[in-house]
Amino acid sequence: MLYRVLSIIAYIFLITSFNTVTARANEDIKFETIFFESFRFQQKESSSYAIRNSAEFNCLLNKIPDILPSSIPYINFNKEMLIAVFQGLKPTGGYDIRIEKVIMSNDQLYVHLKEKKPDRNAIVTCAFTSPYHIIKIQKTNKPIIFISEEMPPLLNGNLDKT
Repeated sequence: MLYRVLSIIAYIFLITSFNTVTARANEDIKFETIFFESFRFQQKESSSYAIRNSAEFNCLLNKIPDILPSSIPYINFNKEMLIAVFQGLKPTGGYDIRIEKVIMSNDQLYVHLKEKKPDRNAIVTCAFTSPYHIIKIQKTNKPIIFISEEMPPLLNGNLDKT
């Protein structure tokens, strides 16, 4: 009987220690914003990219013609990579997309986004927009999971209308 009780206690200890290790493995990853814009990119559809080499980066830059070469920072693709998210072509201003945080787990990279659209009564610019956000992080080959959350709509451009 004592052997059985000790076995159960050891089993419970073993299971809880694995959960603790898994919880500690989730780590916030620091990132640097490279480009954040609403007007220049005319990507019609929403999309997301992991850019791990200069060829992929050049392909992306060819789609964003208004970026000046002098504004492009140096990216060491041996150690760094880019994450790019695009909200797609929108009929007015007032839309936004942002990468809020990046979390590395044992087997995946989680990119948390916040997307915003204007309140239907909001005063917005009458121009097509195409919001995007491009960040630089430490390079990884882990699969990337994008998690999107919708921000509350802005009413007349003010965040605090509750």
